Amino acid sequence: MDTIIYVATFILGTIIGSFLNVVIFRYNTGKTMGGRSMCLSCSKTLKWNHLIPVLSYLFLLGRCAYCKTKVSIQYPIIEVLTGLAFMLIVHRVYLIPIAFIYFIVFSILLVIAVYDYRHKIIPDGLVYAFIGISFLRIATEYFWGGGAFMQDFSSGLIISLFFATLWWVSDGRWMGFGDAKLALGIGWLLPFCQNVSAIMLAFFVGSIVGLFLMFVAKMTSKRGGGFAFDKEIPFAPFLIFSAFVSFVFNFDILGIIMGGVFVCLG
Repeated sequence: MDTIIYVATFILGTIIGSFLNVVIFRYNTGKTMGGRSMCLSCSKTLKWNHLIPVLSYLFLLGRCAYCKTKVSIQYPIIEVLTGLAFMLIVHRVYLIPIAFIYFIVFSILLVIAVYDYRHKIIPDGLVYAFIGISFLRIATEYFWGGGAFMQDFSSGLIISLFFATLWWVSDGRWMGFGDAKLALGIGWLLPFCQNVSAIMLAFFVGSIVGLFLMFVAKMTSKRGGGFAFDKEIPFAPFLIFSAFVSFVFNFDILGIIMGGVFVCLG
């Protein structure tokens, strides 16, 4: 039975991932999220068999069925990532009604991560929606008698203030203010210890990736290569990835450092 649930969840995730690709490409372009899908190159309307998540990309060899223009690899990557994310969420939560809430939350976060990677800006509409859902989480848990509202509320403010301080001190050079708003939502989504773990992991992974890109850029420049290193690396993808890891695996760096003395609740 578990296998059936996981497979069904993965398939659902790929379908949602296909829609998330539409959101990513159309958001803030003036286009609606509805209507028939079409090729971005030849503008021809795509048939249903051109839109099967992952499989259509493989069968068409990553090209448009009409003009044969290469289709962005982002499409199957987002579909697979969403499917895997949904499976991990179900494994972590298991209660399907609650899992659906996290499906929505991390779908929004995935769009924010990819949008920030592509445009180096966090869209306000999406981050405000995420903040609102996260606030409803702590408020709902409080009214159900299972949460400490002020503790969770303060946790989000502290995490957000940390990023806002980095933004203010550096005049926006180290961190964007959008990261502070994103951190507020994450701070209200996760317990405090998981927030700390997510931040530490995000800075660690971000540093490793940054150093790797600098190394690659330096090596290719010596060989006359064309790889250009953009010093402005969006931080939201690292923060969102780390928040997801902390949530799914109940990651607790404080507990590890303190030898299990610190127990992560939630």
